[in-house]
Amino acid sequence: MCIVLISNQHPSYPLILASNRDEFLGRPTLQADFWAPPNGHVLGGRDLFRPAQGTWLGVTQDGRLAVLTNFREDTEPANPAAVSRGEMVNAFLMAPAEDVADIEDFVKRLISGDAARGSGGFSLVCGRIGQALAVVSNRMQQEGEVKWIGHDGGRETVGLSNATFGDHTWPKVVNGRRMMEDLMRDWIESGTSREQIVESLFGLLSTDTLPMPKEGEGWETSVKQLRNSIFVPRLGARVKSAGEPSASQDPASVPLATATSGLYGTQKQTIVMLDKHGHLFFTEKTLFDEKGKDINGQPDSIRAFDFGIS
Repeated sequence: MCIVLISNQHPSYPLILASNRDEFLGRPTLQADFWAPPNGHVLGGRDLFRPAQGTWLGVTQDGRLAVLTNFREDTEPANPAAVSRGEMVNAFLMAPAEDVADIEDFVKRLISGDAARGSGGFSLVCGRIGQALAVVSNRMQQEGEVKWIGHDGGRETVGLSNATFGDHTWPKVVNGRRMMEDLMRDWIESGTSREQIVESLFGLLSTDTLPMPKEGEGWETSVKQLRNSIFVPRLGARVKSAGEPSASQDPASVPLATATSGLYGTQKQTIVMLDKHGHLFFTEKTLFDEKGKDINGQPDSIRAFDFGIS
């Protein structure tokens, strides 16, 4: 149950983005870095579980941004041969510049293509950093429908999780947006530094309001509660289902099982900021290693990059 919060309301930062990636902790994942040639202009993490090695959030040196959230469905496709949703992000970040010159045309072509139709449900936010961002989903009622963040110079703060853009029934999105707007007012009034903004955003992303499950609740019951909390703690002590730990078991003793089962939680937190001079700051915090061990606060857990976009 990932979350993405995006704002263009700060006068000194045309883009502020904060995101949690919630995932099974055993899923093999690379920390954020610039990719190997010929895609050395792309910065982001990579999902190693699928051959496509897609990403959920990435930026480029020429000023593109794309972030994807899965669409939570009651009957999630179980076909392992389905197209990786991360390919949708890759397609935008890796495309030749001329192919993405018209953002709306690109996302319409993307959604109408076989790749989007063959994947599970998703919402994709993409565009030029500091400009209006397109929002498109392969679960929209009207194929090719494009919504916008900051269209015609509008100033706003928005949230997106594992439902359609604009769905206000998810508490984590409603609360996250409200908290970010409250922080925004404080930042503007007090002239908060960028470093302090990043610190407070990581605090926002770590807000845990997940209800404790009742004894004997299985994963399918508990997973529906994840929409209530911005942060998802390492599940293991909280979740019980067939083959899963009891409610009192230490999650550190729970086997990771596979990349699609076992321990689950907020695996990564990412902050992206663009200042008014065109300088981009990208900070990623990894909370758990590949064995599910808590590494938050360790030197290797944080990756920070900054560069001027061309």
